Amino acid sequence: MMHGRVRAAWTLVAFALFAAPCPPSAAEEGGVLTQVRYSMGTLWTVEARGPKAEEAIAQAFAEVKRLDESLSTYRPESELSRVNREAAKRWVTVSPETMGLLRRALAYAEETGGAFDPTVGPLVRAWGFKYLDYQVPPAARIAEARAKVGYRKVRLDPAKGVRFSQAGVELDLGAIAKGYAVDRALAVMQRHGAVAARVDAGGNQGVWGLPPAGQSWFFGIKHPRSEGDMLGVVPLSSGGISTSGDNERGFWKDGVRYGHIVDPTSGAPVKGMVSVTVRARTAEEADALSTCLYVLGEERGEALLARHPDASALYVRAGSAPGEFRTTVGAGFEWEEESDAAP
Repeated sequence: MMHGRVRAAWTLVAFALFAAPCPPSAAEEGGVLTQVRYSMGTLWTVEARGPKAEEAIAQAFAEVKRLDESLSTYRPESELSRVNREAAKRWVTVSPETMGLLRRALAYAEETGGAFDPTVGPLVRAWGFKYLDYQVPPAARIAEARAKVGYRKVRLDPAKGVRFSQAGVELDLGAIAKGYAVDRALAVMQRHGAVAARVDAGGNQGVWGLPPAGQSWFFGIKHPRSEGDMLGVVPLSSGGISTSGDNERGFWKDGVRYGHIVDPTSGAPVKGMVSVTVRARTAEEADALSTCLYVLGEERGEALLARHPDASALYVRAGSAPGEFRTTVGAGFEWEEESDAAP
């Protein structure tokens, strides 16, 4: 059961997300300055403490904007879009930053045997998740998309750049880039004088430093099937937390829920899993691992986390009856369950 202390702390954080930004003087006196903007396809809530909080937040949003312009697959002028257009024909040079992020994404793909795959874009588009034109595609279209998917079709060379082994391959870093951007925003705010900060980019969040009162920030885990309700609250004093779930984007067809996370090996949306929440040392790691575990499931997921000792997870899986679900708490995951959440 959730204790009163935790419930009160969550209420304060929830109000901070949607309240109007407080004046800089409040941040100077120990309060939190909050600003909200839209970027990378979601709302970003950035909070900072300290006399330089306003400047720190401005620099954080500038950093997020820079990364969006570089890594977005929706911007034709982005670095990643250029790679997707040209890498099947020639080597395409990229910045050291993008090369590093691609290396880490492919490392997760290798570690999970392709459960995490940054080339899954053709399948995501076939199911209508990219442009929200949802559909259950025919088997032939799924087979055609699967033929273009596979992380081993991507070659990286520090001197030459990126090259694809065949036409039709494309990279999408959506399962890792937001977490990386959260980490970068926190680092920028620290460098520009904030004494504590919190970044919320939809399901990807991170903190640095302490909140105005207490030893931890508190994050609510949304109920996957009951709008406005929570499954529980997670305390976090540093690092990142990320939730991947089928309620972010998806559709119902003939009583079946099709979430936007596609299993690259089957070519279809993952079945049975409702959401996975991961706590980790960084927001990037939490972002990537929440997708990995969503595809892998509890048993294989815990085997993966054994190699990531700073990370832990909470799994929510669909039950046997419509609307039912069950939670599995992974090793080391700390949370306060909301006992009166709607079933």
